[in-house]
Amino acid sequence: MVKEFINKSFGNRGKGANYSYSDIILTQAYTVFCGGSSIENVNYIREECLNYLPGISVPSADTILRSNKELSVPCSFIETKSNNENKINVNTKMNDILIDSAIKFKQIIPEDTSLIYDFDHQFIPTEKYDATYSYKKRKGYFPGVATISNIPVYVEGRNGNCNVKTNQLSTHKSVLEALS
Repeated sequence: MVKEFINKSFGNRGKGANYSYSDIILTQAYTVFCGGSSIENVNYIREECLNYLPGISVPSADTILRSNKELSVPCSFIETKSNNENKINVNTKMNDILIDSAIKFKQIIPEDTSLIYDFDHQFIPTEKYDATYSYKKRKGYFPGVATISNIPVYVEGRNGNCNVKTNQLSTHKSVLEALS
């Protein structure tokens, strides 16, 4: 059921692709469940664990990274009043899939009148090459995440120096539009 949902949502990969999006996405999830902390860990975990999972073909880390690029979208750049350039990334297709999966797998029942909408930014410290310095005095990212009753339905990638107020009204409008 999950594999079919993923493949229907993402569609087919290009001609000659040996792995479906469900193989790739489930391999990433299973790698984390088996203790992996980076995509490259799949190469080690595959032999000990993943190859024994029924109904899934396990791609290499290189294949996973290539497919992640296939699914990525370009960033937008916004200049603030204080002349800072902020990088924001919204992958509409991925956000639509978050909403669709929450409904399909009954994590959210749209008719439920007690649903609670929440939005917050969470600083994620990292030393990745594209991380930017934050007022938190560390390099990192500052994504915004909308949830409905604690189920993620919208993610907006932001660089570390992006003020939480930047474009906030536009973000909320985008979330509510996606939910309608």
